[in-house]
Amino acid sequence: MKKYSKIVALGLSCAMAFSLAACGGDDKPQGTPDLDNVKSEQVTEAQWKSAFDFSQVTNVTLKNIERMTVAGVTTDEFSITKFDGDKVYEEAQWYDSEEVGGAPVKVVEKAYYSIGETESFEYSYDDDTKTWSKEATTWYPQISSFTSSLEAIANAYNSFTYDASKNGYVATEIPNFVSDEFDTFTVKIVGGKLSVAQMDMSVNEGGIISSASMIFQIYDYGTTSVTLPTVSGGDETPSGKVTEAQWEAAFAMDAFKNVTVTNRSSEMESYVPVFKIDLINDVMYQTMYRGGDGESSISMVEYIIAYVDGECRQFRCEDGKDWEYVGLAFDTPQKFAESMLSNLSVLRYEDFTYISEADMYVAENMSGMVGDGEATVNIKFKAARVDYVEIITTVNGQTESYRMTFSNYGTTVIQIPDVEITDVEKPEQK
Repeated sequence: MKKYSKIVALGLSCAMAFSLAACGGDDKPQGTPDLDNVKSEQVTEAQWKSAFDFSQVTNVTLKNIERMTVAGVTTDEFSITKFDGDKVYEEAQWYDSEEVGGAPVKVVEKAYYSIGETESFEYSYDDDTKTWSKEATTWYPQISSFTSSLEAIANAYNSFTYDASKNGYVATEIPNFVSDEFDTFTVKIVGGKLSVAQMDMSVNEGGIISSASMIFQIYDYGTTSVTLPTVSGGDETPSGKVTEAQWEAAFAMDAFKNVTVTNRSSEMESYVPVFKIDLINDVMYQTMYRGGDGESSISMVEYIIAYVDGECRQFRCEDGKDWEYVGLAFDTPQKFAESMLSNLSVLRYEDFTYISEADMYVAENMSGMVGDGEATVNIKFKAARVDYVEIITTVNGQTESYRMTFSNYGTTVIQIPDVEITDVEKPEQK
């Protein structure tokens, strides 16, 4: 399921991309193949934008239909993804035309995912043994993967006109949208939530007319239920031992697109800086500590870097007071994250030894981690993800330690402060 899901998510965000939303309330839309009969209510601009707000959505069903009509013959390929908190179910159906003789063959795949703070699993079905198995995974479907391209549509209310004949809002152009290769784009809102988003296009080649529709249907908001399958042989606690390929995947930048990092050191035991990364939504959060007004007092400063109104902006909060807008940021969340995690690039699989008794990897006399000195580095994995990296140094008989702990993979949320933003010039970088 990983391959198909990634292709769908990628394709929608590029050539024909748009994303999904969720719906709820007593009038929430229900999944039905008869999409033309779903009738949108007429809304204000504020109601329109509210329909595209997914910040609190954790339970919903998303259906993606790819409909092709060539020479009068129509085929549907689809995927359904059900999100139920920390459980996900995914089903896809498409036609494989590469079989012997070229005859299209229908393919159906299903998978489940369980998502934890430090470990996640994919459940796969074996047709031969008729049993389910599970394995650790660092990738799984996320609602944000489907909704990341919605901002252009959310801000394009004035580009749409309500068309009673189509039971929805219709546009032929959408400013700043990722694709202009469509004839019409239809949006339907039911119960204050997005129900259907549909992009239609047609091509006439040599007198043969073909058409394509990318249709998204969103339903069962708040009522979606996912029950994980029973695994053959029972569930076993996974070991922290990984292969070289898993090691490389765990330390790749893609593995840290959405994660929370806490930093602890023996020098400042009472203070725990936190770094939150959400590159899916281009946001990062960081806490820092600095000397306060008193001789021994320490104050905490929080920072958020986020894209707002098309600009990368910085926000600050001191000692739990109100958030304030600082100005345009020097760098993007991506570059901040890369800088913060840059030391991890020197951690190579071949330099470490797995210690089974401690269920961790250890490397002694490692350089490049702390200035010009050497250190002992301990690495713990959980479900093929980095759990923590611990650096231990000894200088003049004094032992010091520093530990980076990684948690909330895929579930880290950063709330952009709701404060007034004033236009300021971007300061020169020194």
